[in-house]
Amino acid sequence: NDVIIKKAITEAGGVEQVADHFELGPRAIRKWWQVGRVPSDKVVELCRLGKFQVKPSQIDPVSFPDYANFDQAYSIIHFLDKAVYLLMTMII
Repeated sequence: NDVIIKKAITEAGGVEQVADHFELGPRAIRKWWQVGRVPSDKVVELCRLGKFQVKPSQIDPVSFPDYANFDQAYSIIHFLDKAVYLLMTMII
């Protein structure tokens, strides 16, 4: 993940430019790739700065899942919704 984060920072203009944009020190930005984590509230903006050459889902797949397979995700949600409804009707 540190390679992806470093690429995102590079695509966004480099450490200094990213630091200036977020009003942070360069050391804080370097730490992102050293620890392999970008704060969730900064991920989308970092990707936007780099014209989305790196997707938010590549940096933080838990907070920003890739919905390329949206149909499958929707099917699962729809199934769970029906299951909860059926359980509720059995309880009542």
